[in-house]
Amino acid sequence: MGTPRKKIAIIAVLGLAALVAVALFVRGRARPLAEVAGEVRDLTVTPQGCFWIDAPAQAGKGPARIYFIAHGSRGGAAKLLEFYDIRSLAVHGQTAYALVETGPEDGAGQLVAQTGAGPAQTLLGGLHSPQGLIVTDSLICWTESRAAPVEGIAHVPILGALSAIRTVPASGGKPGPDSQPRLLAMAESATPHYEGQVLGARDGNLYWTERLASRLPGAVTIFRRAPETGGEPQTLGQSRGAQIAALGEEHIYWTDASEELAVPSSGRVVRRLPLQGGEQEAITDWLPSAGALCTDADRPYYAGGGWLWAIPRTLDKPMPVLRCNASSPGSLSVYRDNVIDLGVKPGAKQLFRQPLSWRGYIGGALAGVTPFAAARGAEAP
Repeated sequence: MGTPRKKIAIIAVLGLAALVAVALFVRGRARPLAEVAGEVRDLTVTPQGCFWIDAPAQAGKGPARIYFIAHGSRGGAAKLLEFYDIRSLAVHGQTAYALVETGPEDGAGQLVAQTGAGPAQTLLGGLHSPQGLIVTDSLICWTESRAAPVEGIAHVPILGALSAIRTVPASGGKPGPDSQPRLLAMAESATPHYEGQVLGARDGNLYWTERLASRLPGAVTIFRRAPETGGEPQTLGQSRGAQIAALGEEHIYWTDASEELAVPSSGRVVRRLPLQGGEQEAITDWLPSAGALCTDADRPYYAGGGWLWAIPRTLDKPMPVLRCNASSPGSLSVYRDNVIDLGVKPGAKQLFRQPLSWRGYIGGALAGVTPFAAARGAEAP
């Protein structure tokens, strides 16, 4: 008598497991998150959900906005902020921070913060073409740029725009009432806005990239860090041409011209350097020349040529794992084995979430609406 009952129990358990697996697959599968009107900047994914800047392709052609949608939400995106232009976005705790411009004039930049349903708060004003925002418990970091005194003249040193990397002490992500911005480093720029990337903070150091002589054939990208409290910047490496970088939990990753292709500029290699010290090493090659580099914890990915490429942990070929449309930094994010990037359909652009693995399916299926989303009424773009 026991044997048939055991069989029935086993079949029931297997059937239930199959139903759970199907439910996870259905709920966690790829789906659109929200429609996008312009270009996506600084797409940021946190435990609360997805934040992004929806900006017109040209400044002054319409307002820029920041939207938020909670993981698992079916109620549409919430509009958090709207300004003449929004250059950069950072999220710390329950607060979204942004570098905005209130108009086209010089010095119209502001650092603003939005928490829950309360009004936006201006933390700093009078900023010059601000960009590259980083917010931690102890400081806020950004760049400001000023145009060259004479345009179109190049000699040594190059009379290009200059970008100042500035910080201000903060407590819990908020500057104190008497906190004064201080200069951390200077960088050259060929545009009114900073050309490099402010990558983030790890273990008391800030990491960023600089592009030198970007309008000349001998342009290079330099990868640097400096103590958050100030000090001499340390050069970690450099690459030929306009390259990109991403900061992981244990390494910094950056791109360089291909070492294997007959025409080096037609592809990219990815290099890695341990943050705690060690030698840099090339870990893959043959990547498309235009793309976006990002990390999920300390796992690097590269988006380019219509694919998301998994970067191997040791020297090997990159592996295409998913179709995607991103091709520039800030236009996609990989978070807990889910990819969020821009999908283009006839007559519409949408942000899509796509799982990379069963872990991604499970995370997408179990994610729910957070208190941050509940505090903001859902408002369609």
